[in-house]
Amino acid sequence: MRTSIRTGVALSISALTMSGTAVLTSGSAEAAATQTPAAATTTASTIAPEAERTCRYYVWPRRGTFVHRTPWGRRIGHLRHGKVVLAQCRRSHGWVKLRGNVRPRFIGKWVYRPHLVRFGFGFPGDDFS
Repeated sequence: MRTSIRTGVALSISALTMSGTAVLTSGSAEAAATQTPAAATTTASTIAPEAERTCRYYVWPRRGTFVHRTPWGRRIGHLRHGKVVLAQCRRSHGWVKLRGNVRPRFIGKWVYRPHLVRFGFGFPGDDFS
């Protein structure tokens, strides 16, 4: 029974090594339980990369903004002024991909980022001093 557990641990360690998520030494449980700070940082960065983080925005222009199929692509809908949406935090050449709080057909589509303001950061031109 112990050899089958060791074999299972060795196989899981080799699978982790090949996938690149963690590099572990031979089949000791102590080595599997401890990670170096560099390995922990690598694992944390793969969990929530900047492109996958979701931020809350609201639509700033009084006329609203259009939702596009691709950046600078065909318009497929409209978001009204003041609408709060969820979109990716990192922009791709001025565009963000919608993630939630919109119609289901808009999820995964694109909005021009300068038309959105991060929720909780005030409207452009507001004086907070």
